[in-house]
Amino acid sequence: MTWWKLQTFYGVEEPENGKHRGDCAIQPMFTDDRALQAAIAASHLRDDIGWVDVTDMITHKLRREYMR
Repeated sequence: MTWWKLQTFYGVEEPENGKHRGDCAIQPMFTDDRALQAAIAASHLRDDIGWVDVTDMITHKLRREYMR
């Protein structure tokens, strides 16, 4: 079974809302590829998300995907 860690990072600077560019917004773990892809797709819909990092927890390979 493969585990993935999805780290979602803010791409905006809104200190009044507690959002700073580069801060990690959420960091869930997934074992199901469909659920991982759905979470990445949901990140594309948010205006405040700048990029996501997907890490394979077995091989520790990292893939970065920019939202814009």
